[in-house]
Amino acid sequence: MQITTLKGEKRDIKPSLLKEIKKVPETILVFFDGNSIIIRESIEEVLDKVVQCPRMFDGRTIGVNL
Repeated sequence: MQITTLKGEKRDIKPSLLKEIKKVPETILVFFDGNSIIIRESIEEVLDKVVQCPRMFDGRTIGVNL
């Protein structure tokens, strides 16, 4: 799925690498390896993108903090 960094850069990530999605008030993606990234998309937009690419999602639980 494609996300946009705060600098406006487009990046492709695999939803299966996501551990947690936070909203504080920016949207922060936290990965299983401990890295994180602040993005422009809302938490709702990220969840919609995850649902749209189910073959990439391996069934791990993603935490969502609103």
